[in-house]
Amino acid sequence: MAQNQQHSSSETPNSLKAKVDYKREMSQHHVSFIMMILLTLIAFVAVASDAIADSFTVLFIIILAVIQVVFQLFVFMHLGQKDHDYPTWGIYMGIFVAVLTVAALMGLIW
Repeated sequence: MAQNQQHSSSETPNSLKAKVDYKREMSQHHVSFIMMILLTLIAFVAVASDAIADSFTVLFIIILAVIQVVFQLFVFMHLGQKDHDYPTWGIYMGIFVAVLTVAALMGLIW
């Protein structure tokens, strides 16, 4: 009986810390989700209302898309946490290959 009481009291700080961490993570997810919705709405309104010049429209949408990708990688994919070196390197290599491919295609078109 004493062992069960000691065991349950030793779990209380860990479970409290886990609950606090969970609440913090969920609030980050909610804020990030709202930010992504707002960024999408900003892009839609900017294009639909002709608020920005046609020459800047594509660049503006790409900038908003990059911001959304960063939010998703660090908040939803947890790349900001420790011990995520292997997935992080995989994503960096994927980005490198994508940039290299786009640059090569642009070179062919130009």
